[in-house]
Amino acid sequence: MTTPRKKYPDPLATIDPIRVLTGFPHDPVVYFLRIGNSVKIGTSTNLRLRLTSLSLLPKNIVLLVPGGLETERLLHRKFKAQHIQGEWFTHSGELQEFLIAYITRLSERVAELLSSDFAEPIIIKAEPGTHEYPMTLRQMCEAKIIPVQWSAAKRARTRAAHTFPIGKQTPNGTEYEPKPVREFFAGRTRKPGA
Repeated sequence: MTTPRKKYPDPLATIDPIRVLTGFPHDPVVYFLRIGNSVKIGTSTNLRLRLTSLSLLPKNIVLLVPGGLETERLLHRKFKAQHIQGEWFTHSGELQEFLIAYITRLSERVAELLSSDFAEPIIIKAEPGTHEYPMTLRQMCEAKIIPVQWSAAKRARTRAAHTFPIGKQTPNGTEYEPKPVREFFAGRTRKPGA
């Protein structure tokens, strides 16, 4: 007899954002709250009250998924390598990869839903550097996506204009895809003979 596999929460299940963020009791959600390089994974049926008790704001929410205590425990076990203490984990390794994959999948699904006549209410917010989206060179430096300071990045872009990844002009400035920019700086920051 085989043991049934544990399922992770369905990221496409509906979450009622009005109830979650206004302080009304709601169905249980598992929240990922980020402060610096730490992520708190917890569950709540009144997230607004929980945020207040932690002296945090909605801007600290990285991701919400439907689920209660069982889902929270499953996620705690999954990320035990990043565990710090209690419900706190380091934003690195498998946890960081999980958040990137989850958010990417949600972003694709939300875009698909918005292109149809129906949109599910899904709350999603990601900190810069936790997923791939076009951003300015300065944002990449601040989010530590590239291993150089802003002034050094500007100089490198100017000096290597013919090999630097092509950006797109936006109201925020020139935005780039993070992956080619990371690859550019990875190649330029290697030590000679390495």
